Amino acid sequence: MMRVYRAPDERFAGLADWRYAPKYVEIADGLRVHYIDEGAKDAQPVPMLHGEPTWSYLYRHMIGPATRARGDMPFAARVPDAQGMAHRTLRGGHFIQEDDPAGFFAAIRDVAAGK
Repeated sequence: MMRVYRAPDERFAGLADWRYAPKYVEIADGLRVHYIDEGAKDAQPVPMLHGEPTWSYLYRHMIGPATRARGDMPFAARVPDAQGMAHRTLRGGHFIQEDDPAGFFAAIRDVAAGK
């Protein structure tokens, strides 16, 4: 079994403009997806997906305005981190690869749906 690497939550304390509590969903064998979930549970989800080499911090100035959008339909920002980025766990090895792509995309679907 490969070792799983995980950045401690304390490493992200004190980041400028970052006030979001970490949330996680486990996908397989100790691997987990970190995500931000802001807004009402019954609100229309707004998934925010980053590329590499960034993480959910990229959207720190968009999360608040998205959840405060005016109109009849409230919005909820759902922002997962990709494999090996920021809070997201990573298996040991020399390369970042998606160890469980089906689990990752199922987690993204569930996060986006507010499950």
